[in-house]
This record gives sequence, C-alpha cells and structure tokens, in this order.
Amino acid sequence: GGDMKPEQDTCPECGKADWLPIVWGCKPSDECAKMIERGEAVRGGGDFFGATVCGTVMNRECLACGHQWHVRDAN
Repeated sequence: GGDMKPEQDTCPECGKADWLPIVWGCKPSDECAKMIERGEAVRGGGDFFGATVCGTVMNRECLACGHQWHVRDAN
C-alpha cells in the first residue's frame, strides 16, 4: 500500500483532509512567508503561547471548519 493518507491528515473535528500547516512567530522565515503567500500555509500570529494545549503548539488548521490541532512530525 502506501497510498492511504495517514490518520492525522484528516481533521479530527470534521474529518476533511482540507488543512494547511500553521506558521507561528512574529517573523516567519522567508520560506514560510512564501508558503503563506502561495496559500500553502496559514499565519498563526506571533503569540503561539495562546495556541498551546498542554504545552503542544497547534500546527494544522482545517480550511473546512477552522479547527486547529497538533500533529507530531513523523521524523
């Protein structure tokens, strides 16, 4: 197989796979800024302390319902 998207690639709230990574920080890196411009990421803002749940920073946002959640990177 390998064609199946991992479980965390769908929104835990609405189940859609329509999400973007969230970029946090006051000054995104050039690479991140370009991703935001191209619509490949969403801007989370400078205060990511407000976006933590139990010390975990939300790093995905569902475009369909707006839910934010955290996915641990595979590597």
